Amino acid sequence: LLSTVAAPYRCVVALLNLRATAAAILARDPSSVDIVCAGSEGAPAAEDSACAEALEALLLGREPRSDLVEVVRSAPHAALLRSQGYDEDVEIAVALDSQPLVAR
Repeated sequence: LLSTVAAPYRCVVALLNLRATAAAILARDPSSVDIVCAGSEGAPAAEDSACAEALEALLLGREPRSDLVEVVRSAPHAALLRSQGYDEDVEIAVALDSQPLVAR
């Protein structure tokens, strides 16, 4: 994520603000967009990749995959959170487009 420090516009996207973030990016009419996934402990994370793919789809005028929520809900990190009693947190995280905010 440090590689984005010099970017003129940065935002944080998750399932809960996916469409709002895509709309904010498109409103700026950028010539290019770099999508950087945070990952987990230095490794790619399935939920980050799924969210990045969904954002890319929206930026290209397509709909995200229809099983997006289920992919993230069943990702290894979601399973880890559930095993630690954070079921409600996982459900909040997969509440697709539940927040109109754009985190910058």
